[in-house]
Amino acid sequence: MAEIQLPDGARAPFIARRVVRAIIIEAPASRAVDAALLVSEVVTLTFEKEVSQTVRIEEIGRRARVTVTSSDSVISPPDEMVSRLLDRLSDGWGQDGKAIWFELELVRRQELSHLSDEELFELAGVDRDARDEIFSRYEGWAASVANRYRRGGAHADDVGQAASIALVNAIDRFDPEFGVKFTTYARKTIIGTLKRYLRDTTWSVRVPRSLSDTTVELNRAVSELSQKLGRMPQPAELAEELNRPIEEVEDAMEAALAYNARSVDAPFSEDDETTLMRVLGSDDEQFDLADIWHSLEPLISDLEPQEQEVLFLRFFEDMTQSDIAEVVGVSQMQVSRLISRALDTLRARLSPESA
Repeated sequence: MAEIQLPDGARAPFIARRVVRAIIIEAPASRAVDAALLVSEVVTLTFEKEVSQTVRIEEIGRRARVTVTSSDSVISPPDEMVSRLLDRLSDGWGQDGKAIWFELELVRRQELSHLSDEELFELAGVDRDARDEIFSRYEGWAASVANRYRRGGAHADDVGQAASIALVNAIDRFDPEFGVKFTTYARKTIIGTLKRYLRDTTWSVRVPRSLSDTTVELNRAVSELSQKLGRMPQPAELAEELNRPIEEVEDAMEAALAYNARSVDAPFSEDDETTLMRVLGSDDEQFDLADIWHSLEPLISDLEPQEQEVLFLRFFEDMTQSDIAEVVGVSQMQVSRLISRALDTLRARLSPESA
């Protein structure tokens, strides 16, 4: 018997790998892929994410019983999609309080391991166990193909899961009569799947698919033209190379900046701990005056034209009273009186008593 403890919030790729490994090692049955798919779907779609689960795998005669148990509350019945998967892939299932269980017919790998790939592919169309045997033979190879596309972080596990799904699709679609080796066909399938996955999921800011596709072509054109011209190509040259409108090329160049977002709290380098937040502009002090200016605007328009003019020259053009006197054509004393009178009028009209 094998028992797996799944941490809170475990993701489907992690769950599937743990289940496949446990079945192959502890209960060597050739339906590990079906078990992994069912357990990952049951856990991620039926159980609460903040509650841990236990997966128990037991051999009962010629069957393997897989039981998923919640460590906390009683669970709800599986939704329609999970129920349909259990009906289609398992040989019987049920629910008991905190647990959901299902059974799979066991077919020992020793019965299939001596067969060649050609013999297994002849059986794969009608025998799910033969398909699973092929998967187990090429699972490690598919992971090695996916390694060049792993970029660390949250996407690393998902890349491996995408490669495994692509391998299953390649097994289901491969026909030995194609006249090519299975690895040749499967490699193209896996690489195509991974490229689409990375294109659709790894952008820091989501952009339209048409732009992300154009960005891929743009990167290729930049590389080729840079070598040919000996310098970075201009947008017009790239548009001509790609036979695209220059506006579309400029949009793609701007979209490329959205591929990797940088945290404002991240240091510039290991040697420089200064963060982007520290060098960004600070809050504009004039923001606090916005409401006051909004209130003053109609009041200023009610002042005498000469008062409006001297206020504008003094506070917006930052002119001295002597310079204002020359512009307006009055004495400096009169300018001082005009400013004082205008300010007194505005203060009176802004005071609560005047409201």
